[in-house]
Amino acid sequence: MRVVHDKFKYWLGVSCALLLFINPIFSQNTDGISSDRLPKKGNINFGINAVPILQWAGNIFNGNVDNNSIGTPKFRNPLAPNITIKYALQEKTFLRITYGGNSTNHEQRNLVFDDSKANDPNARVIDVKTSNRNLWALAAGIEKRRSNGNLQGFFGADIVYSRGRIDEHYKYGNNFDDFNQTPTTTTDFVGRVSNNVGKRLLSTTTQNSHEIGLRAFIGAEYFFTNAISLGAEFGYTLVYQNASNTLNKYEIYDAFDGAVKQSIENTGGSNTTATILDNQGGSIMLNFYF
Repeated sequence: MRVVHDKFKYWLGVSCALLLFINPIFSQNTDGISSDRLPKKGNINFGINAVPILQWAGNIFNGNVDNNSIGTPKFRNPLAPNITIKYALQEKTFLRITYGGNSTNHEQRNLVFDDSKANDPNARVIDVKTSNRNLWALAAGIEKRRSNGNLQGFFGADIVYSRGRIDEHYKYGNNFDDFNQTPTTTTDFVGRVSNNVGKRLLSTTTQNSHEIGLRAFIGAEYFFTNAISLGAEFGYTLVYQNASNTLNKYEIYDAFDGAVKQSIENTGGSNTTATILDNQGGSIMLNFYF
């Protein structure tokens, strides 16, 4: 019962916050309808996810002592950050451009036993894993609108293209040689697990993967004041993905030749066709037109 009571207080707080925010605006216009509120030809649109703002406002009324929702990322979809810009070709025809992407460079170190100092159980060397991940996506489309007072519905389609690449490189503190043909090596950097191995990974390279799709969408916006609205959007995407080959480079110690040798293994690629239904990660868009 307490959980239900807490949820009731939360949503009551959200409702009160919205009423306090919107009511003064509506009081300026008795019929609640104004053509000045709607976007005009040549306007540019930019929006953010309003859910963290609404959570923060609701928490004001429910006694939350750790009300940090306002600091939550306000991308359209926090799990796949992207930015959408719209340009009004006509009052009810918009050009949409969406860009999303990220690039990360990460280095992880792991301490393992130093094989050259067998008499010192505390001696350690360092294994290093370096990861480089790059992903970007671009979408372009046309959006059509229909109005009913301050409410605008919209629909249209986007063409979507994305490209990604992953590179991982490894360096090890213990070397292969005649006296150490199975050096202590990190086999799991996440779990920080090490073992004695006769073959170990030097690099993993995923060649560029490509994805292309067509996304149909439908949504609505309510303009509660001039050129500012709250809205939501749903989409359905048909996508084709080509995942390129992954090349794994290994090293081993050849005892017969007394030398370290390298080999490359190709894991092959894949092709995937899928359909995806989305609601922009549960976003409620706060839109601005200027």
